[in-house]
Amino acid sequence: MSEEIVVHKEPEIPLTAAEDKRFSQLLGVVRDDLRAFIRVGNALAEINERRLYRSAGERKGWPTFPAFCKDVFDVSKSRAHELIRAYQVTENVRNCGRFEDQDDDIIELQPVNEAQCRPLAGLQPDQQRQIWRTVIQNVEPGRKVTASLVSKVAKKFLGESTKSKVRNAREIVPADRKISGPLKEAFDAFLAELEKEVDAGFKATSREVIVEHLDQLRHTIAEAGTLIEDTAFHGKDDVKKLEKAGYTLFRMDKTSKTIKFHSPAGGWPVYEDPAQGAVGSIMPFSTIKEMEAAFLELMKNPMHLRG
Repeated sequence: MSEEIVVHKEPEIPLTAAEDKRFSQLLGVVRDDLRAFIRVGNALAEINERRLYRSAGERKGWPTFPAFCKDVFDVSKSRAHELIRAYQVTENVRNCGRFEDQDDDIIELQPVNEAQCRPLAGLQPDQQRQIWRTVIQNVEPGRKVTASLVSKVAKKFLGESTKSKVRNAREIVPADRKISGPLKEAFDAFLAELEKEVDAGFKATSREVIVEHLDQLRHTIAEAGTLIEDTAFHGKDDVKKLEKAGYTLFRMDKTSKTIKFHSPAGGWPVYEDPAQGAVGSIMPFSTIKEMEAAFLELMKNPMHLRG
């Protein structure tokens, strides 16, 4: 018969005065360093925007911002832009958590670490502010804001917003527009499935794949008749003027590893014009890195723009 092992818990020994002092010092270091992402992001943003990585006197510069980040800090372009976006989020929501406490002191609740900024980084400024206000309102008394709470509120906000737009899509097309019964049923069925994907967080089908299929579908429909104005650019007169002047807009699709262009007929089909850079003949690319390199080559043409 084996003997039962009994663990005797030692009584907790309070910190000594010296240990408590050291704890306070270390706590200050952690808090300062957690917020260092704001200073780092701010510095990187200014270096990038003003192209301060150029040469100066005898100091050799760098040709691009990514080259500067990799050579000096061994930081990738994506990581550098993550820090910049985190800084931008913090600046954008700075006043959203501003309130007075019981002593009439002004308290500002803003992101204190990069993790809290990530769920907001890819959103529009007004969306960031709305979500952060909701986060502050949902923090229980005595509790702190967490990255998990920000992510939860952001997902709920975006889900409800998207579902509302999906429901409104049924009302956008005027009732007097001609549409066959089967096509109307197919459209309604698609919207119903899209609502399910939103509820599931796009786990079965990614947003990128859905957009890719819709872009290709729109392009196919547009090519079957006369010119259809692209609603994605509705009201953007500058973009229309650029395209009429002969410029071409391109963008990268990381899901399919292809480069797409804005077609005059509407939509974003895959770019298949080897005469302008021999890009179309090698898509899809094997890696994201190869696609980005080809995209940079396209951007060397002054008549090509990032769309």
